[in-house]
Amino acid sequence: MQIRGPKLLGTAVAWIAGLLLITPGALAQSTLTASFTTTPASPVAGQTVTFDGSASTAPAGDSITSYLWNFGDGNSQTTTTATTTHVFAKQGTFTATLTVVDAHGNASAPASEKIVVVPATSVPVARFTVTPKSPTQGQTAVFNGSKSSDADGAAITTFRWNFGDGTTATTSTPTTSHVYALNGKYAASLAVVDARGVTSTPVTVVIKVKKPTVYKVPAPPKAHFTFVPGRPKVGEGVQFNGSKSTGGKQPVTKYMWTFGDGATAASQFPTVIHRYRHTGRFTVQLVVENSAGALSTPATKTITVRSSKKRKKPRRIRLSGLGVKVCTHRSAGCASRGLNVRFKLSSADSVVLTITRRGRRRPLKRVVLSEPRGHDVAFVRFIGRRRGHYVLRAQPSGGRGAARRFVWRR
Repeated sequence: MQIRGPKLLGTAVAWIAGLLLITPGALAQSTLTASFTTTPASPVAGQTVTFDGSASTAPAGDSITSYLWNFGDGNSQTTTTATTTHVFAKQGTFTATLTVVDAHGNASAPASEKIVVVPATSVPVARFTVTPKSPTQGQTAVFNGSKSSDADGAAITTFRWNFGDGTTATTSTPTTSHVYALNGKYAASLAVVDARGVTSTPVTVVIKVKKPTVYKVPAPPKAHFTFVPGRPKVGEGVQFNGSKSTGGKQPVTKYMWTFGDGATAASQFPTVIHRYRHTGRFTVQLVVENSAGALSTPATKTITVRSSKKRKKPRRIRLSGLGVKVCTHRSAGCASRGLNVRFKLSSADSVVLTITRRGRRRPLKRVVLSEPRGHDVAFVRFIGRRRGHYVLRAQPSGGRGAARRFVWRR
């Protein structure tokens, strides 16, 4: 660049001086930005409002050192931190502003926010109940905020729940439920919002969650019984006794019998008498009940019932003194020649005499003597010409018989 003459030289000097006036601070000011939020959005007169300017930004390599707050109600404040609080004493609409200043002393353009402060009577009131009041660990607790209200009649549109165990819920209806996994004390709270967007002050209820109750299972009733006689007859009274039964920790109040023949009985007394009408084997069952209404498992036994008719003893006829004598001629003790048989009966009866050859079964001779009496001598003519060894059997009817061997030499 060629600079000729005093006029042109002065112009160049002014241009260079203008460049030097653009300092780093002036450039930084164009990127220094203020921003903030307020909580709650619609505070109540007298309620503490939190102002948060942490969203404000500074250029790279620079930092914010001061926050200049103007609350719009005639009050202002300068802080070195991004947050502060303020209380609006009266209702109304206020424009709050924030200006931030960096380390070089540069100030940002102010950021503004309108705040509507409502009167205290326009704030909804949160109320809620918990059912049950002291739930058990793992039990569902029902939270009911239907008693919440707004003095101005504005509808409650939002229910913000905090159950105190780290869980929250937001509902549009006044009821919700929650299950506490652990026992202990929890501070549950509710804040409600009305149709105008005004939020109530949270109300807190301390809930005591109990440990689950551990119930010991009581010993069940146990049935036991005996009966006498052990082998009864038809029509005979059998006494069944359940007095050895136990009711656990409660007394036995009822004894329920099933006798196996279709008959049953129930009584508060442990003993009962039953008569069977037929012979046979029957399964008897007893179930007992205690005062708590608990039933035992059935106790069973088998009973055998005999006939009541007396059996007639078989008539026993005894035969004794059986003797065999072979007579070849008339002699003492011989009625005639041939085979003479002697025996004695204990009572009158008939006797069958059979003669078989020894080693054979088929009888050669069979004679029936009807009603022999006392000491009888009977002659039996043996028909047969073969000599040899034979067996004589005498069998009285209804008694034991006897046998004798003899030799025939005719």
